[in-house]
Amino acid sequence: MAFIVNMDEVRLLAPIVDKYFRCIDDPQYVILMESIADELMIPEDTLYEFLSYLVLAPPEVIQTMLDLFFEIPYEQMPLYTIPKPVDSLPRAPCLCPLPRDGPYPWQTIIAQWRTQVLRY
Repeated sequence: MAFIVNMDEVRLLAPIVDKYFRCIDDPQYVILMESIADELMIPEDTLYEFLSYLVLAPPEVIQTMLDLFFEIPYEQMPLYTIPKPVDSLPRAPCLCPLPRDGPYPWQTIIAQWRTQVLRY
């Protein structure tokens, strides 16, 4: 893994997802995160499992996607933070597309999380 997270940092991802999907009044992803965190108790496993619900991919693929995404310098993260309508995005050409090809929802969410929480 190219990054290290603690459980508090992982839990901060859920409100970002709720905001992205406009679930502010009904924090579905916060509830999902808590359920996963209580079951797995390991930050990285919790992160991969949580994201597997968003990306609909197995945790191993999520891990590869995140490893590739975290190779992108922190200074470039703002390029990924502004969402694009999903219907305007072509099929992803690779596991971690460049911002000109997206950003895809998972990239926007992780970029917002990384710029807010993981400042490296």
